[in-house]
Amino acid sequence: MSNARSLRPTPPILAALCCIGLGLAAPTAGALMKSFSVTANGTSAGATRSLELTSAVAMSGVKFYFQGGNDHKIERVGNWQTPGIMNYVFEDQDAGDKYVARAGFRRLSTNVIHEASRNDCRGSCALPIHAETDKVFVLAGFELSNRRGEDRNIRQIAILPELHKGRINVTFADNSGFDFLARVQYLLLPKSEVRTVETYTTTEKQRAVAAKSTADRVIQGFNVRFTNGDHHVGDLTIWASREITAYIKDKNDDDPMRGEVRVVVLR
Repeated sequence: MSNARSLRPTPPILAALCCIGLGLAAPTAGALMKSFSVTANGTSAGATRSLELTSAVAMSGVKFYFQGGNDHKIERVGNWQTPGIMNYVFEDQDAGDKYVARAGFRRLSTNVIHEASRNDCRGSCALPIHAETDKVFVLAGFELSNRRGEDRNIRQIAILPELHKGRINVTFADNSGFDFLARVQYLLLPKSEVRTVETYTTTEKQRAVAAKSTADRVIQGFNVRFTNGDHHVGDLTIWASREITAYIKDKNDDDPMRGEVRVVVLR
């Protein structure tokens, strides 16, 4: 796996909605694993090729951390997919700090990835999506970027869908609020393939919670926030496995926080 050329985000169109077919050129089915993870090292935005990503997949986890136990203000954070490639970014303004990006994925029956974006968010905003009440929203990727190219402390990062209201609520904020671009990728899974949707909460004292069953899970949405104001960020982790993990922390590892993860339990 390699840290490829630096990528800047394509400017999102206001409240854009689109569908991207990623499964048309997929390799033969038996050659691909149902569940897998991709890891990359970077200092700025990058892209890592993966055969497993030739068709659209759902996200089962995402983790970013600066190497050496460091923390920094944040300008951009995200992990999203294009055909055969995992794109990632976790950087401040100088884009020169070493970090690790890791994402877990799960292959589902659908091979169409949808995308919603806005370029006029501040603090929090809602991204319009098509409300299909017979489907279940599953997160596939996201990108959040300070619109002015500034790096800031972070208080909260959240992506929480409300399909019945036709929107995704997105937060990328410090104490005062700043302008940002938001892009979210998602899959729409038939309800017949879903056992249930569960919500787990975490704190700085219990960052991982045992899953209620051994069934496979993917992420629908998440919300992590410091409860005592904004901070540098050293580690951001959302993961759905045998334990459901959600936390945000700086290098001191001593600030109170709250995490929420919504997971889709598969049949």
